[in-house]
Amino acid sequence: NTISGMINAGQSAVILILVSHVYSLAEAGMFSIGYAMALLGMTLARYGQRNFQVTDVSGEYSFAEYRNSRWVTVIVTTLLMTGYLVVQWATGKYNLEKLLLIFFLCLWRQIDAMEDVYYGMYQQKGRLDIGAKRYSERLIFSTGLFCLLIFLKVRFLIVVATVAILSCLAAMFLIQKDKSNLISENDNRCHSSHIIRLLVVCLSLCVSSTLAVYIGNLPKYFIDIFLEASVQARFGYLIMPAFVIMVLSMVIFQPIIRDMGEAVKECDYKRLSYYVTRQMLLIVVLTGVVLLAGGTLGIPVLNLLYHVDLSSYWREFMILLVGGGFYAVSQFLIVPIVSMRWQNDIAVIYILVTVIAVILGLYCVPKFELWGASVLYLLINVILSAMLLADYLIRICVLRKVWKKSEEGEYEKE
Repeated sequence: NTISGMINAGQSAVILILVSHVYSLAEAGMFSIGYAMALLGMTLARYGQRNFQVTDVSGEYSFAEYRNSRWVTVIVTTLLMTGYLVVQWATGKYNLEKLLLIFFLCLWRQIDAMEDVYYGMYQQKGRLDIGAKRYSERLIFSTGLFCLLIFLKVRFLIVVATVAILSCLAAMFLIQKDKSNLISENDNRCHSSHIIRLLVVCLSLCVSSTLAVYIGNLPKYFIDIFLEASVQARFGYLIMPAFVIMVLSMVIFQPIIRDMGEAVKECDYKRLSYYVTRQMLLIVVLTGVVLLAGGTLGIPVLNLLYHVDLSSYWREFMILLVGGGFYAVSQFLIVPIVSMRWQNDIAVIYILVTVIAVILGLYCVPKFELWGASVLYLLINVILSAMLLADYLIRICVLRKVWKKSEEGEYEKE
């Protein structure tokens, strides 16, 4: 799990390093915005189901129902992304090369969305290690292939298309290796009404997880609208270490998602609070280490890696690192709230924060450019973390009181 998380965290950074050395700054900018859009599409297709699936320890829905609902979300997302790109091309905002480049990047990340439902099932059965191993193998293959083709200076569009197609075949092969050993007869039961109900129940999770990625990349979208591709590339270089904080923090809490679900099922809110407190402290420590290293070595290392001078952007870099820490906090807090099945709260919070973020972004980015985009990223994640933390504290206090009253009632009956 740690290996897969580290590869996932470093994948886009490594690819962007090679792109910046081999191709133009404009192509690096296209990759940066394309990767952000692909990540948004992947999150939409995942539908926020992973945490729900893993914490479904009672088996309310079968694996076949999770899998078939994922097919629905992947197909719908692919159609939506394609439609958006065609509109951008028809209105003259994207040329054909940029359209195809982003399309294949989106297709590449849709593979992650389909894999996720299988690896979620493995984790639900207590075998996170198997899913993490297969995911690592596929990531190593796709990242290695990406780097090899870039090193050979193949046309960038052909690189992305080749990686997307071959990664799909690799994922199919790796899934087949284990699924027959882990899928039981009960896992194959499937009712269309259950699929519809599952999609309805997880709709709020889909909204919140998709908006989480959208507002996390909102500065990039505003740069794409108002500023040049070269600014997009520089912002992509600066924000990469902040993104790494979030992914590495996920490595730490991924194994305890099922444990949090069991704690809620057993009404052991003290254990749930312990998991949350421990993870929050780990994120603080991780962010502190990255800030210390970033403040002293960050810019010189980025200059060397990306073959560009970022010395005048130290303030923006540090702001983005702090924002990355708050982003990691917000992404983690979703897990205990989902475990308590209060996912509708998350959707409401994300809708409110998105509205605030768009208003701030329309002012900050056109007026202050890269500085404004950096401040926007920090403000979004501070507001989001504060609202999610307040919601978690309120909900767990309420649940504790309800549980204590029920316990006292049972004692009186006895």
